[in-house]
Amino acid sequence: MNDEGLETMNISFLRGHVSQLTQIVSQFALKPGEEEVKKKGWWHFWMQK
Repeated sequence: MNDEGLETMNISFLRGHVSQLTQIVSQFALKPGEEEVKKKGWWHFWMQK
């Protein structure tokens, strides 16, 4: 395999990992306002209704 083919494979490999990591991080990211819910506990917001 030539250097160009190897470089293309490496780039594809890295793109796949970046995509995977982006999905994982977005799953753990809190939406605006959820941080407050997490601090106070869900029952504070449930009881207000």
